[in-house]
Amino acid sequence: MRHWELMRGYPEIEKETPEAIEDLMETISVNLKALERLGQSIKIPQSIDTELCLQKTRFGWVIGGSPSTQSGTHSFHITTADLQTDLSRFWEIDEGPSTTHLSESELQCEEHFRNHVRRNKEGRYIVALPFNEKLPTLGTSKSVAMSRLAALSRRFQRDKQFEAAYNTVIQEYLDLGHMTKIPHTQPSNNGYYLPHHGVIKESSNTTKLRVVFDGSAISTTGVSLNDTLHTGPKLQEDLVEILLRFRSHQYVLTGDIEKMYRQILVRPDDRKYQLILWRNSNGEIDTYQLNTVTFGLSAAPYLALRCLKQLAEDEGDRFPRASSVVQRDFYVDDALTGADTKEELIAVRHELTDLLRSGGLNIREWASNDKDILRGLSEKDTNRTLQLGLLAPVIVRAKILLQRVWALKLDWDESLPSELHTEWDRYYTQLPLLSDTRFPRKMVVKAATQIELHGFCDASEKAYGACIYLRSRSSDGRIETQLLTARSKVAPLKSLTIPRLELSGALLLTSLMSMVKTSLTIDVSRIVYWTDSTIVLQWIKSSPHTLKTFVANRVAEIQAKTNIADWRHVSTDDNPADLISRGQAPKEFLRPNIWKHGPEWLKQQPENWPIWILTPSGDIPEQKKTICLTTNNNDNPLLHRYSSWTRLIRVVAWCLRWKHKQHLAAHLTTDELTRAHNRVIKIIQSGHFATEIRTLQKDRSRDVGGKLQPLNPFLDEDGILRVGGRLTSSSIPFNQKHPIILPKASITELIIDQEHRKNHHTGTQATLYADSSIRAAIKLAAHPPDQTAVLEQMASRVPQRANPPQ
Repeated sequence: MRHWELMRGYPEIEKETPEAIEDLMETISVNLKALERLGQSIKIPQSIDTELCLQKTRFGWVIGGSPSTQSGTHSFHITTADLQTDLSRFWEIDEGPSTTHLSESELQCEEHFRNHVRRNKEGRYIVALPFNEKLPTLGTSKSVAMSRLAALSRRFQRDKQFEAAYNTVIQEYLDLGHMTKIPHTQPSNNGYYLPHHGVIKESSNTTKLRVVFDGSAISTTGVSLNDTLHTGPKLQEDLVEILLRFRSHQYVLTGDIEKMYRQILVRPDDRKYQLILWRNSNGEIDTYQLNTVTFGLSAAPYLALRCLKQLAEDEGDRFPRASSVVQRDFYVDDALTGADTKEELIAVRHELTDLLRSGGLNIREWASNDKDILRGLSEKDTNRTLQLGLLAPVIVRAKILLQRVWALKLDWDESLPSELHTEWDRYYTQLPLLSDTRFPRKMVVKAATQIELHGFCDASEKAYGACIYLRSRSSDGRIETQLLTARSKVAPLKSLTIPRLELSGALLLTSLMSMVKTSLTIDVSRIVYWTDSTIVLQWIKSSPHTLKTFVANRVAEIQAKTNIADWRHVSTDDNPADLISRGQAPKEFLRPNIWKHGPEWLKQQPENWPIWILTPSGDIPEQKKTICLTTNNNDNPLLHRYSSWTRLIRVVAWCLRWKHKQHLAAHLTTDELTRAHNRVIKIIQSGHFATEIRTLQKDRSRDVGGKLQPLNPFLDEDGILRVGGRLTSSSIPFNQKHPIILPKASITELIIDQEHRKNHHTGTQATLYADSSIRAAIKLAAHPPDQTAVLEQMASRVPQRANPPQ
């Protein structure tokens, strides 16, 4: 406030010009005690919030005195939004829903409300401000309020129309009892002064100017009134859910509660924290207290909405339908509701009016889509609502451009690269083309007998998204489809594979569908989820524990919220979510496509829908690598029950005869012994050389490796593994050209022992090289010293021949 304004009302100095007074205040500082003898003094009134005095001296009028006890410091605060963090949210990958719990402050606020809320005889609610533990630290703010009032007065001088509108609002506060003047005789320094300013809203149909009070103004202690208040939990219903329900009704109704905040009273003890300064018509500054919940206080939204919901609870028995509307179909002070019949909606309107009137609230600005309910919007009126994602393909293009700008790490005052600037300018100049875009509000056909929800999802390296369509069938068989809602996300800067992004799109669709199901009040007979990714479908139909962590977590959430059988495959050309994943410029968006109503076959019978059968695939991406260790017991118990090779062969021969139910009394024939011999050899070989035998059975002899590779093995006509080599064309017997291959095993020792005994316990060399011995019968797949040790051990058991007589 300028100094000459303080001098108004003093005739002794009114003849001085304002400029002279300002110069005097800036250049002279005099101690009044030293000037008392120079003339009379005039004390400036307390209302000016100062200890200064005017002194008439022989030098003229001077001003001086002890300084004010209040701090002369003015605080100016700037809130800088963290745009980097806000932008990065466009491309963050959702990790699934998080459970919201009330904080300690929110719990205390709720308890405080229940303990202090009451109603007066008129039914209006009276609340107490929910103070926290910081209240004792709150200082005074009168000097800040005085400065703001001076700034407001300067604006009034520049804008008389603004001044007239402001005066009208203040006078309305007084006329309605929302504000009361405080007498000058009543102390007013022990409260909190709210600075105030006006906000012009040209689009408002009711109040163009709204006076907003600054509860965040810092007091002399650095603490504001808002710092001392609990803000309370979030009570507002989600706008998207309200709009979805609004679009599902045949007949709709909207209304606005008149001055909702100001219909809720603040208890008298707390009104001293809602003081304001205002200059009356005589130019004098008066103090007023606000009696109602005040715009600008951090607790105001909670208190207003909490009283509205409390009213629905208190009067729910008398007005059940209206109570439901208040609980679910209000966005702040705006009602958006509807019904399937005119009669029902008219009854809701009357009931809602009576319910709100019982709490001292008046609902006005009614509008409807049917003239029989009340004068308002026609049925063809539409709503361009960005919150529903109806322009998602266009919006995601802007998000992608913003991400590219963010990735360049430019400062906010730097120019864009020419290529990016050209692309943005082309996009921006096309935006006005969307001004005539219309989406029908009504999404369900009249007299619908069947309602379905169909969700589509898709992803690209740039973005992913989901959209949901409502398919309704009328009693005469007519089928209509309407875009219900959509959501888009920009792909994260951290590189992800396309299948992972498509899975993120499927999870986004799952969450969006869950929200839609919760919001709608209509009966849905079927829900179908569509994706063009076969990999995602395979993941969804797999057990999460077989997949890697990123995929497993998302698949588990999808399986928990959806029926796996409801997921189906759609081609990319018929997938409207593909438009979200690629993004569209406004001009491209306006071309005819499948965005508004989905693919054409969606309006046909289900038998005409795409059919896709999941074919098992052995190679599914993101599957965990499982290591399976197996042991193969190569030893057959029967082979170890006998210590003689000959006895073993005879026992096996008898078993085979019994198996074939042949005469058991006859002697074993040579053919039966040969078959038994071959059967035992094959059992031994299959237990130790299974891999090599399978390879040879596939005619892949070159793939045989390991110890058998130098032996050039092959399978004879009986399936026995034998040694190959260059002797194939020789004239020697077959068994000598191609010995049987045996492993290093106990059964081989029986064979060696058998041949050793047939050769009358000769030495190692005789056994190994005898023409008709084991050399021609077998070939060991073991190192020769092993065989040698066995033979020497056997030779040591042979009795020594006695010495000849002398």
